[in-house]
Amino acid sequence: MTDFNVTVMGSITDAIIALLKADTNLQALGYDNIGRDLIGYDRSKKWIVVTRQGGTYAWPKHAHPRVDINCYAPYGGDAEDLMEMCVAIILRKQPASYRGHGIILCAAKIETAPFESSDKLSGSCRYVVAFRLTVRPDIP
Repeated sequence: MTDFNVTVMGSITDAIIALLKADTNLQALGYDNIGRDLIGYDRSKKWIVVTRQGGTYAWPKHAHPRVDINCYAPYGGDAEDLMEMCVAIILRKQPASYRGHGIILCAAKIETAPFESSDKLSGSCRYVVAFRLTVRPDIP
């Protein structure tokens, strides 16, 4: 039997969540949660949801995932402020200046510009943006 090393791409979603949570400017705006889902959410809260929506994958060297960020808030202006801060955080952390959760963020570009989209289920104000990232495994 032959042993071989396997390169595993880390969690892109968890890396973006950690990047956003660590930013003091976003903390100053105030939010109730940054995560992958809306569990525990209600219309009175400020909530940021990060989801990976696919993308190309050139294993094991790099990946080009699409990552969506949804910002919810009781008022449209608050959701927009959260969104603008998230965009600034991600765009200023390139090239290759963020390492975490098994990835290195090499590049980020906006694929779908921020837009307002009220959530039909909760009636909350929501802003959405989509990024196309270039990441590679953080191999020690």
